[in-house]
Amino acid sequence: MIYSRRKQAAALREVADHLLTSAGPHYLWDTTKAVKARGPYRMIHVGRALNELMRRGWVTDGWEDIDQKTAGRPPRRFYVVTPGGRTAMADMLEAIS
Repeated sequence: MIYSRRKQAAALREVADHLLTSAGPHYLWDTTKAVKARGPYRMIHVGRALNELMRRGWVTDGWEDIDQKTAGRPPRRFYVVTPGGRTAMADMLEAIS
């Protein structure tokens, strides 16, 4: 489990960096693609990282307001960095670099 915890901590840093350096709102699939380009992360790692960031109050979530029939798909969940989260994530990344 140590490897898993280390990998999850690394994924948290990568997700935080992605959220800070790209325009939102952010979707799980798009965030996963961006983070996978940086290392061997899977959607489960990204999802857990986003949940942890929400637990800390650094990110909020919501659902797209779309007509499913017109769009031909269900609404997607999106994530938005809070103002306090932007500061906290930047501080976290600075502390570990």
